[in-house]
Amino acid sequence: RGLVRYVGFCAAALANAHGRARHPAVLAGYLGRGDVHARALTRFAQAYAAQTEEDHATLVDAVAAGTIETIEGC
Repeated sequence: RGLVRYVGFCAAALANAHGRARHPAVLAGYLGRGDVHARALTRFAQAYAAQTEEDHATLVDAVAAGTIETIEGC
């Protein structure tokens, strides 16, 4: 649920930034009418999520092995 809210905030910020651009029609022309851009963003988000999960697993393993020190409560 938190990730969905965060993504929504990011999308709103991006839309706001582009909406304030001097040439929003250029952006609309760049994105086109199809779903190619949306599919590309989806693939990127899925790959990013998979990498985040892999990185977290590596971190958990390193903590369990004592390779890195953790501080509780931070």
